[in-house]
Amino acid sequence: MIAHRKMLVLAATVAAGAAAVLTPSSAEASTLIGTQYQHANYAGSYWNSTVASNGFTCTGTVGDVDAQVASTPAGWNDIVSSFRNYSYCYTRVFEHNSYGGASLGYIPSTGYVGDSMNDRTSSVRWS
Repeated sequence: MIAHRKMLVLAATVAAGAAAVLTPSSAEASTLIGTQYQHANYAGSYWNSTVASNGFTCTGTVGDVDAQVASTPAGWNDIVSSFRNYSYCYTRVFEHNSYGGASLGYIPSTGYVGDSMNDRTSSVRWS
């Protein structure tokens, strides 16, 4: 059984060339765990993923889920081509919402998700 430590709270729409910071729904401080990019090699528009916890770090293992988004923010379905990880996290991207379909990960930051997952990400988990 997979344990879930934190859930991401997403509330942003990203326009081309703009950055969106996804903020927690409370006044609690947040920690950046990942940035997803529109193009390969960390180029183009991007969105930041945060958890509502100051000082959060992933557990350092890939046998659990430390944070997740069941669907990408508005305008980001099937857009991601590269991503960076922070706070000791590894990323797993999924083809469909709610972690279904083909997937890639858990892997460290990557300048290209590969032909099989390029522009196909609909949900994300971090471990």
